[in-house]
Amino acid sequence: MFSGYKQSQSFVLDIFLAVEAYVKEKEGRDRIFDHLQLWDEGDLYRLVSAFLGVRFPMALALNKCDLPTSEEFIDEIKAKLPIHGAHDGIGLSAHKEMQFMRDCIRLAKKGGISASIKHEIVSSSIPNGVWGCLQSVMAIRSPVLVFPVNDMSTYEPLPGMTKYATRDPSLPHEGMVSYLTRSGGCAPSNWHVDKNIYTPTTTKNESKPALRDVLLMKPGSTVEDVL
Repeated sequence: MFSGYKQSQSFVLDIFLAVEAYVKEKEGRDRIFDHLQLWDEGDLYRLVSAFLGVRFPMALALNKCDLPTSEEFIDEIKAKLPIHGAHDGIGLSAHKEMQFMRDCIRLAKKGGISASIKHEIVSSSIPNGVWGCLQSVMAIRSPVLVFPVNDMSTYEPLPGMTKYATRDPSLPHEGMVSYLTRSGGCAPSNWHVDKNIYTPTTTKNESKPALRDVLLMKPGSTVEDVL
């Protein structure tokens, strides 16, 4: 487990010390790594759980929170955290999230949607379980944000990135932009609110958006990793 993921000696030592401290406090056993022959199954699970919690911290997406029978189980799971590498748990309803997304897309296209549904989308509470889960994951293991720029004074973007910022197939379409904004998020940098399309800056007098593009790198990434 340790050598396969090429962990440093200091990382392994931190895990060992944390497990030893926990066992000494909870069970009164000292220096358990000097007496591996006395280990039981619980000790092994505790070591694996500690490793996962540091190396691969997780947030649990606790689906179907809209069902009455789920509330008790979700509360029970969250009460036991952190455990087995999971540090946080967010209740969500995939059904409600998808229905809200569909309604926003239909509303953006302004077709096949009644006035009552329009009112419900605007006035009802927004299901934000997925949003909350993503925020939780980002907080647990924050990525390194890299902004590629062409000028260190104006922070204007690299010319070669314009295609990805305006014409890449992965960019959110009109319906998804509507969903993002109604959920409390923001549209991509080059999204034109009135025209509902992506419009790159084309004239010399037109200011280019600063820090338009961002690359999400793994924690601990270096400049060489970006290049």
